[in-house]
Order: sequence, then structure tokens, then C-alpha cells
Amino acid sequence: MRRRGVCTHTPTLTFRRLPASKYVPMGEHWTHRRIARLSLLSVSVLSAFILTAISQPKFDRWYETDNAGLLFSSEARIAALLDQAKKSRRVGSDASFLRTVKRIVESSPRDTRVLNSAAKVLTEYGDTTHCELALSLTTDYLVGNSPEAGVLSDRALAKSCLRDHRGAFADLTQALEIAPTDFELMQKRLMTLYSVEPVQMALDLYRIAIEDCEHNIARNPITVFRYKNILSNAYRGRSGAHKKLGDKAARLADLTLAIESFPFKPSPYYGDRSMAFREYSMYSEAIADMNSHFEYLANSRRLSYVDYVHRAFLLEEAGRYADAIADYVTAAKAAPQNKAAYQLRVDELTRKLP
Repeated sequence: MRRRGVCTHTPTLTFRRLPASKYVPMGEHWTHRRIARLSLLSVSVLSAFILTAISQPKFDRWYETDNAGLLFSSEARIAALLDQAKKSRRVGSDASFLRTVKRIVESSPRDTRVLNSAAKVLTEYGDTTHCELALSLTTDYLVGNSPEAGVLSDRALAKSCLRDHRGAFADLTQALEIAPTDFELMQKRLMTLYSVEPVQMALDLYRIAIEDCEHNIARNPITVFRYKNILSNAYRGRSGAHKKLGDKAARLADLTLAIESFPFKPSPYYGDRSMAFREYSMYSEAIADMNSHFEYLANSRRLSYVDYVHRAFLLEEAGRYADAIADYVTAAKAAPQNKAAYQLRVDELTRKLP
């Protein structure tokens, strides 16, 4: 029997083949095969740790010790500060709220995610003082660092909060120059135009947005579906500007372009144009659009009782009482909680039948 010596070897990450005649005890009597397994396992664990570490987004990793002596990472500390800020706002302590938000940003001045969280909290309720702080914080970052699309978007949010819609549009346009395929930025830019005054300025900015969409459609055929959706929304939004100016022809033309630009999902645009036709007492056209709206939703099984009520209104105003009654009856079956109200309409229209 071989005498087993005392183990003087420590397992390392590099595997060294041991002679079959050698035994390397570790605590208990482990063979070299067990050490091989341990080495391979150690390599796997270390590799997983390294891959996890390098896959994490950049974040200022520093640690602080609170009064209880517990260590918190910056993510946990910032989350705690955000909760503290929200509580201060709920109890009406505005000074404490603003002070806490400043601490959040100052804790990681180069972290755009922290800045984004602060901007959202500050602009959530549209308070002028809070929005001004959001504008100041985002502007300070952009002055001291190279422009980033996310920070420009945050500053646009602050400007929209302060009713500087044209400034918000400019920031989002600059953000799109950095991230030209960011569809969320495109949608945000369109949303800033809904409240732009004067209306003629809004029309000029809509023209820029529409030209950008058309350019992207021509340049990016693979993502044409999403660009056409944004283009359709742009026409839809511009029709609202034409409505403010009282331009009936331009409004209806843009609503038609909205339908034609995105034929994959035209239902909302048929509904919009139907309501526009109704405003101009063009009931035949309005009912035709609602029928197209119904046809699309019926195929996707998404018809709601509200759709039947809207069409019943149109049919009633067009004098087609029997058809209106049929839609009210269908709506009452789909929404029994409103049955009494719809039955009143049915009774009234029944008296009008010849």
C-alpha cells in the first residue's frame, strides 16, 4: 500500500496533468481527477463572472456607507433617493424634493440614466419650477459633454413642459441626427407639434418631419413599415393644424394621405376621417369610412360596442333610423351596463320610423 503524503498543492485555474501514480489529498482523499473537475469548474465560474461584468452597462460604481454601516451600490442609493424625492413631493415639501433630485444627479454626474430618471421625475406634473430645473440639469450636461441623443430627448421633454415646443422639436431633430433610426424619437418629435403656436409654424415643422420620413422610407426599405406608420401619424397630426385654420380641403386631404400611407392598419385613420366628414355634414362619406373601419376591425376581431354606437350616431343623423336601431341593439348586447340608455335611443327612433 502506498503511503499518502501531506497535500502541499493548492488548486489553480491552470490544469496540470498529474501522473496516474500520484495522489494529491485535499482535506479528504481527492484524486487528481477530482482536482481536474474542480479546476474546470473554477475556470467556468470565473469566465461567467467576467462575461457578466463586461456585459453590464457603464455606470459610475462607487459605494457609500450609511449611518447603519451598510454598503449600498449607487443604483440602490439612487433608487432610494428617488423614492425619497417622490415622498417629499407627495407631502408638499417642494424644497426637499428639489434638493433630493439635485443630489441624485450630483451623485453620478456622467451617468445619463440617472439624468433621465431625474428629468422624468421633474417633468411628471408639469410644474414650472421643476421643469426649469430639468432644463438646467440637462443643459449643464450638454455643455460639458458631447451631445447624446438620450440627453437631448430629456431636454426636449423639459422644454415641452415649459411650452417651448419649437425648442423641443429642435432638440429632437438634433437627437435624430445622432440616432437617425430611433423610432421613439421620431414619435416624440411629432408629439411636440400638437401644441405648437402659431399654427403656421406647426405646419412648417410638420413639413420637415414629413420630408424626413419620406427620405428614410426611400433609404431604408427594410424598415419601411415603421417609417410609414410615423409618416401616417404625421399626416394625421397635420390635419389637426389645418382644422385649426379652418382649411377643410387640406384637412381631408391629409386624412386621406394618412390612410394611403399606412394601408397595413388603416382603421384609426378611417375613424378620424369619418368624424371629419361628420363635422362637415358629409354623412354618406362618413358612413362609408365607418363601414371600412368596421370591415378592418371585424377581420381582426377587435370590434367594440363603442364602434357600433359611433356608427349609430352617423346613421341617425343621416336619417337611416332602421340601421341606427340595429347598431344600438348590437351595442346594448355587447355592453349590458348601458342597455337602458341605448334602449331610450331605440324607442325614440322607432317612433320616427314610417
